[in-house]
Amino acid sequence: MGEKEKSFRGIKYERSPGIRRRMRLFDSLKIYSSYRNYYSIKEVIKDLLDFLFFILLRPFSRLHTLRWEQYQKKNTVKNVLIVFWGAAGDMITSSAAIKAVRDAYPGSCITFLGSSSVFQLFPGQKAVNRFIDYDKARRESIFRLIREIRKIKYDLAVNLKWSSDRAAFMVRASGARFTAGSGPRHWQLFYHLKARPAYTTSHQVERFIRIAEALGIERKGLRPVIELSRESRRMAGTFWKQKLLNGKKVIMVHPGAKEEYKRWPVRNFTELVRQLVRSYPYPVIVAWGPKEHELALSLQREIRSDRVIVCPETRNNNELAGFLKLCKLFTGNCSAPMNVAVAVDTASVVIMGPNNPVVWPPFGAKHRFVIPDVRCKKCTLPCQEKYICQTSIRVESVLDAVREELDQRV
Repeated sequence: MGEKEKSFRGIKYERSPGIRRRMRLFDSLKIYSSYRNYYSIKEVIKDLLDFLFFILLRPFSRLHTLRWEQYQKKNTVKNVLIVFWGAAGDMITSSAAIKAVRDAYPGSCITFLGSSSVFQLFPGQKAVNRFIDYDKARRESIFRLIREIRKIKYDLAVNLKWSSDRAAFMVRASGARFTAGSGPRHWQLFYHLKARPAYTTSHQVERFIRIAEALGIERKGLRPVIELSRESRRMAGTFWKQKLLNGKKVIMVHPGAKEEYKRWPVRNFTELVRQLVRSYPYPVIVAWGPKEHELALSLQREIRSDRVIVCPETRNNNELAGFLKLCKLFTGNCSAPMNVAVAVDTASVVIMGPNNPVVWPPFGAKHRFVIPDVRCKKCTLPCQEKYICQTSIRVESVLDAVREELDQRV
């Protein structure tokens, strides 16, 4: 069946562009109603304003898109600026757009203004030729930073942060011939290539893909990626050989998370692993992050099985990716390791907690997630309800999802 072709009660048909637009609107309304606890009237109004503003600017956007297409026909895109900074999970989801820009302009010099963790995703400067540490440069002098950026005549500047006025300002101040981005709303007017806004009913990765689409890049095949370094492959391979895991179907469990509100209770992870060891002959390796080694060891001691193995320390997400690449299934909290599993294409079962299950779940059809049975209408931090959303997720619910995934994938 073609990309536009669908079926309904056995009848194949092709949607017109008008029908597809109406269906997208219907899907958004369905999401608002299905996840009422995650959306207030404030989110609905914000999405509506973003949509109306985008429609009003559409004629100007189309004109600039035509100019961009003509420019690429007559000129080689030599210099590109990408602006983005954020947490580890955000950096991994942004890799879909970064990789797309690199593949679209293979001969260009890409300058990345943001976090150095980009080299955990693309080690050896494979995707980024020049790096500027935004936090360090801003502390020293914002004016010096702007002068440094403007020294290079950029053909294109891309803002991957849709909620940051600073990022939008840096793209505008770069003096690039063409600029691209999706927000914030009041900066939409200043972008030449306007991406669809970052609606609250859109997945995080989908938002980055839309920015790539605004540059004329096809969305087919775009997803988060991590290019494994030679050291990461060697480290994981050595561990697999030492623990005699080669040729075995391995499950990775990661019970930790940086933020407390994302952590499913450790006793639940312990019971989950105990049930997995009883039900399946597969080895289970327990991964851990900073200050979580004792947590992983206590889980291993509690279960007392030689098939429960504690993973060695991983210093960054690239090293963790090396281990996850060799696993058959990952299960853990909605945090950075989840995004690493998505980037290396390892199936996962994720415990969502209070995070929005539309925006933040693992990206892709081969991943599953479990949402809370209860959730506060107004979620505030620090939590006033003893993280009732996390504690309401039962071990049986996660175990059922893991079993379904294992039965399907293994």
